[in-house]
Order: sequence, then C-alpha cells, then structure tokens
Amino acid sequence: MRKAILLAAWALLATLVVPGRADAGNGDVKDGLPSYRERAILALTNACRQDPQGYRGTYLGTKRILLAKNFPPVAPLHFSTALARAARAHSRDMARTPCFQHDSCDGTDIWTRIRRYYTEGGSMGENIAYGYASPLDVVNGWLLDKGAADGTKGAGHRKSIMTARYTEVGNGSVSSNSRRGIYDTQDFGNGPPDFASPLASGSHVLDGGERITFLASFHAKDGKAPRTAFLVLDGRRHAMKRAFGKPASATWRVDLDQAAGCRSYVSRFEDAAGRKWLYPEDGTLFTTGEGGCRREYSSDDDAGEEDDDGTD
Repeated sequence: MRKAILLAAWALLATLVVPGRADAGNGDVKDGLPSYRERAILALTNACRQDPQGYRGTYLGTKRILLAKNFPPVAPLHFSTALARAARAHSRDMARTPCFQHDSCDGTDIWTRIRRYYTEGGSMGENIAYGYASPLDVVNGWLLDKGAADGTKGAGHRKSIMTARYTEVGNGSVSSNSRRGIYDTQDFGNGPPDFASPLASGSHVLDGGERITFLASFHAKDGKAPRTAFLVLDGRRHAMKRAFGKPASATWRVDLDQAAGCRSYVSRFEDAAGRKWLYPEDGTLFTTGEGGCRREYSSDDDAGEEDDDGTD
C-alpha cells in the first residue's frame, strides 16, 4: 500500500474570536466524532507535544529530529468538534473524489473550507496523509516528514504538530475503496477550548504486539501535578504513570496484556486541589481493535465505574 503525506499548510488569519460552545461532555462522542482512530491520533499528538524528545525516543528511534533547541514542550491540544467536522469532510472528499491536496477537490481554498465549520480562532493549520495502517503510523509519518531536518521547509507536518499557538485540533479519518486505504486530515486552530478540564485527551493504542497501551494527557494550569491518575478498565483501577512530560503537564500511561474482546474504560484523575476529572466525562470508551472489538463508545454504559475490589 502506498503511503503519502503532503506538506503541511498553515496560516494566520485576522478574525473575531468567539467563545466555544460545548455540545457534549469533555471527551464524549458527538454525532460520531471522534472515532477511535481520530481519538488515538489526538492522544499521540499530545504525547509528542508534551515531551517531544521523550516521544522521539519511545516511538521514532532516531535522534536527528525533534531537537530540544527547535521543539521545546508545549501544552496539549483539546478536541474541537468544529475542526473535526472540517477534517472529516476533507478526508471524505479526498477519499471519494478522489484527490490529495489541502484545497478541496473542487478547488475550494483550504481556509474557506475550514471556516465553514470553525470560527473560533485566527490561526489554523492542516496535516493530511493516506495509506497509514494505524494511528501511531500516521502520527509518526507526519513527524518523520520523510527525513526532513528540523527547521527546513520539508518539516511542515512536524512544525504543525508542535506549534505552541494551537490550542485545539480535529482529526478526520475516512476509508477509501482504493489501494490508498485510509485518508487522515488533522486541522488545527487557536480558539478557546470548549472545556476547562485538565484532561485534554485519552485513548488506547495497539502496536501489533500482545500489549495494549492506554494514554491520558493532563495539563494543570496551576502548575501542580495530579494527586492520583488511574485507568478504570472493566471496573478495575490500574495506576497510570507519567510517561511523557513534566508532572503538571504530561501524558500518563499504563501498559497491560491484551484480552480476547471488548473492555470498557475511562481515565480518572484527581488534581492537586482534590477535584476529580473523568475522560470521557459522561461516557465510556472501549478497547477498539482488541480481540476483534468493534465497539468504540457508549454514553450510558456503567462498566467504567470504579470498583474498589482490586487495584493493579
């Protein structure tokens, strides 16, 4: 299968900043957004933003890019339904028309297209790709940028992912009927996030082995680390450890053995002030892809509630 990424696009546009409106709880699915793949792309993107050198050492196996002098850690991105709609629409357009470009397949300018959905901020950017099998593959493809060095024109995808002024992102993943496989679009913006929760993202990641990785991004504006960080998986708590970033702004992680089918989970953190935060806020995620699991999310499933009978 062919794989491709197109040089990232970004722009600064003068426009009125309008406060965001939340249509669902933090991390919950609204109108099918985000899908598992889109959520996992966000979680991996945030892991890189919070600790680019740590991410590089864990997932990229190279020391030639994401140098500390070029890419210091930055705050994680929050999910934007508006940007996700823009990204999903573009991936669908490219998969069905087909085409592979930042402008719409009918020639509509990229910024005009995004503005049809997103009016929150004045700075925007976009990454696109096709042919990558997994969320980890596509994020790493953007970061590697076919070997382009930091600071060069060819490192546009890496620059977009690590741009500090971006605060929100929407990922759109759509399968095509061609050998190009899945089209992925990642649209960035700098509007005010819809949620004040310090939990910016959460997902699981499968890397083809026998283990499953769970990630949750926590960013405390008060500069204090969380008191506790747990994954609640099928009602049982598993302590998460800081894997990428500094205590007050980090992606937390736990690796577990895979199971034979679907399991439900939420991330549960307590901040320094004793406030408890859930991701997703009102629903439950499932281990999509584990043992053939096809479920992704439930808004009324109570399987993610905490059970004190056991702690790993």
